[in-house]
This record gives sequence, structure tokens and C-alpha cells, in this order.
Amino acid sequence: MDENQNPTLVEPTEPGTGSGGGGAATATAPTPPPPPPPTPPPTYPVRPQLRRSRTDRVAAGVCGGIARQYGIDAVLLRILVVVATLFTGGVFLIAYVLAWVFIPDDPPLVALVAPGQPVPPAGYASGGTGSYVDPATGQVYGAVSPVTYAPARRTEPRSYLGLLTVSASVVIGALLALVDGLGAHISGLAIFASMLAVLGIGLVVGAWRGRARWLIAPALVLLLLVQGTAAVHSVVGSAAGAGDRRWTPTVSSTSYELGAGSARLDLRSLPAGSSTVHVQLGLGELIVLLPRDTNLTLHAKVGAGEVKVPGQQPEDGVGLQVVDRDVPAQEIPAARNVTVDTQVGLGTVEVRYASS
Repeated sequence: MDENQNPTLVEPTEPGTGSGGGGAATATAPTPPPPPPPTPPPTYPVRPQLRRSRTDRVAAGVCGGIARQYGIDAVLLRILVVVATLFTGGVFLIAYVLAWVFIPDDPPLVALVAPGQPVPPAGYASGGTGSYVDPATGQVYGAVSPVTYAPARRTEPRSYLGLLTVSASVVIGALLALVDGLGAHISGLAIFASMLAVLGIGLVVGAWRGRARWLIAPALVLLLLVQGTAAVHSVVGSAAGAGDRRWTPTVSSTSYELGAGSARLDLRSLPAGSSTVHVQLGLGELIVLLPRDTNLTLHAKVGAGEVKVPGQQPEDGVGLQVVDRDVPAQEIPAARNVTVDTQVGLGTVEVRYASS
């Protein structure tokens, strides 16, 4: 062995592991896979803060903001606000003012344009500012300045909700009128109110599903009919009926009622002496036929309309109260003294001399 050669260091091996020992090699255990990452907690969409709308407003954007927040129709919400304000005598308007004060306004809708962006041809510039909004992508091109733009208008498929609602309202009204004609005594107020309720349901459904804003027009018409019919019922009740009437009292004290129509009160058959006749008319015309040998004292209360008495100036207006209007007999001595006490919701009271 040469002294200049460096010795080779050989690591000791376990018995049976060397290549020259003739033993079998020991297998190495596989490395276990890393544990899976922890499951992240579920995330829920956060509802944006309620704000007054800048793009959908009539007064302060309160209805537009609430409609956007809860996914309803802003036009329907405005109609409900107006109706609620009218039915509460203006008290509901205070709630609107409070919402105006406490609900914050939307931030201004702007898009900051970075420098160096290509500008489309001048023919497509918006407002002559050199800015352009791609209607397909919403991308804004133009000079380095804030550019305000509105989002693309959403298009919706055609809706048949309005037609179905009106059809259902007409069917309900026809069925109730048929039942009334068969003797069930369903008032006109109940019929109109039922039809209005169907239209109201259609408007509420249309706030989330379908489009039926035009239902507001027939709903307002029915609302006027309901209010007018309710005013008639408050004066004469629901059992007074409708049509033309001719009343000829023959006793010294009697009463008559009519819901709507034209009535003639003939006083020529009353007995001699003093008599009193009470008449209630909701909507229409009352004509009092006065004999020439009769003194008449008229007490008339008219919600809206006109009062005509022979030889005197007619009176018309709202909230008329004609008290102790005397019409003396044209033949002396007078055969009878009659007091007519009448209440009319909407219409005319007229006194005429009866032909002999």
C-alpha cells in the first residue's frame, strides 16, 4: 500500500443490508399525505345598506331605494304611499319625511377613466366630451376625467299578469252580480270592493313577478266607485235599492229611502192638517210635487248637489244645509201644512207645483 494514497472512509452497514452480504433489502415506509386544509366557514351574501336612489326618484328617491333594496316595483310603492297619505289625512307623509332624513343618499355614480385609453370616433362621443360608454360591456373610454353614466336598461319578457288580473276581476264582479240577481242581496259596495281587491292582489304580485303597472288605472276607477258607493250606503244603507220611484204618502207621517235613482214625492194625497215626510236618497234626483193649497217647509241636507225651490234662487255646492225653507200655499186658506225632511248624498232636490 502506498503511503501517499489517502485512505477511503467506508460507512459501516447493518448486517444483511450490504450488497455483498447476500441479504434482502429492507423497504422504506411511504410518507403519509398532508392533512387536508380546514374547511372555511360558510359565507353569506351581505345585503347592501339601504340608500335613497339617485337614478329612480320622483321626490327624494325613498321609494326607489326601498324598491331596489327589496326587489319590488317602485311605481307600485309610490302609489301605495299616495293612497296611504290620503287615507290617513296626511299623517303618513310624516313617515316619508323621516325616511328622507334618516336614509342616506346614494353616492354619485362615476367611472374614473385612466389616461391613455383609446377614444372612439367623434361620432360616438357622449355629450361632446370625448367620452364613450360601450353599451355592451359598460367600459368607459375617453379623457382623464370622471364620466357619469347610467347602466343599461333592463329588458323583461312580456307579462300577461295584467290581462289575467282584469279578467279575474270582471269574472268575480259578474258572479257576485249574478248571485245578487238570484236573490242573495249582495250590495254594489261588496261587488266593487271585491273587484278592487282582485286588482290589488294583481298589483302586489306584479311587484315581484310580471309587469302590471297599467292596472293602477282601473284600480283607481274602482276605488272611486267604492268610495262613492260607501258614501251612498252611509246615507241610506244597503237595502234602499236603486231605480225610479214614485211615492204618494197618504198618512201624516211616513218615510222613504232610495239608494240611487230618480224619485218623485207627490204630496197631493196627504190628509188635511199637519204632516211630516222623511226622505233619504243616496245618489240621484228628488222631485217634490207640491199642491197649490199646501204650505211647505223644507229641511234639506245635501252632500254635494243643488236645491231648487219655486220663486227662490237655487243653491248649489258641497255640504248644503237648507233649513226652514218656506213655500207658502197659493190658494188661501191652505188645506194642509207639510214638512219635508230630506237627506241626499249626491244629487238634486227640486220642489215643483203639481198640476191640478
